[in-house]
Amino acid sequence: MIYKKETEKQDFSQKEVAKKTIFWALLIYCLSCLISSFFITKNQTSFILLNGFFSLISFGLSSFFLAFYLKSDQKTHTVLGLSTPNKDKLKSIFVFSAIFILILIVYFIIINILKSSTQGAFRDLLNQLEIVEKEKLNRIFSKKNISILILNFSFIGFIVPICEELFFRGLLQASFHTLTKNSWIGIIITSLIFSLLHFSILHFFPIFIFGLWVGVLREKTNSIYIGILLHCINNLFTLVNLVTNG
Repeated sequence: MIYKKETEKQDFSQKEVAKKTIFWALLIYCLSCLISSFFITKNQTSFILLNGFFSLISFGLSSFFLAFYLKSDQKTHTVLGLSTPNKDKLKSIFVFSAIFILILIVYFIIINILKSSTQGAFRDLLNQLEIVEKEKLNRIFSKKNISILILNFSFIGFIVPICEELFFRGLLQASFHTLTKNSWIGIIITSLIFSLLHFSILHFFPIFIFGLWVGVLREKTNSIYIGILLHCINNLFTLVNLVTNG
C-alpha cells in the first residue's frame, strides 16, 4: 500500500514536471518568434544569421536549460536523448524507416500525378502554394553569393537540425510521453507541432511523416542521434537540390 502511494506520488510529480516543461518550451518558442518578427530584414545574410541565432536560443539552449532546471533529478543528456543509440533495435529501425520512406515516396508520386492530370481550381491551388514556397526559399537562398551559401549550409544544414531535434524529439516528445503515458501519442503530438511550426501548407504532410519517422527512432533507440543525422541529411539534400536545380 505504501509502495503504491509512493508510486502514485512519483507519477504525479513526473506529470507536473512534464506539463511545466511543455508550457515553458512552447512559451519560449512563441516569444522567440515574436521577438524575431521585429528584426525582419531584406538583407539575406542578416536574415539567415538572425534566424540561426533565434533557432539556437529557442530550440537549442532552451532545451538544455529546461532539461537541467525542471528535470533536475535526471541527467540532462539522458532527458534529451543524448545517449548512445540502442543497437538491439536495429531491425525495427530499418522496418520503420522503410515504411516511412515508402509513405513519402507514395505521397510525392500522388502529388506529381495530381499536378499533371488535374485541371481548374485544385491545380491552380497547388501551383500557387509552390510559388509561395519558392518565394520563401528565395528569401534565404542565393546561388550567386558564396557567403550566403556557406551560411545556409552551416545553419540550415547542421545547426537548425541539431537544435530542432533537441527541442522536439529530445524535450517535447519525452515530456508528452511522460504526460500521456503513451509513446505513440507523444510522437504524434510532437510531430504535429513540428509540422505546424514550419508554416508550410504544401509540405505539412511530408514534414509530419518525417517527424513521426525520427520520433519513432528516438523512442526505439532512446537517442536522438539518428534523428539528428537524418534531419541534417534531409536539409543538406534540399540545399543541394536548390543549388543544382533551383
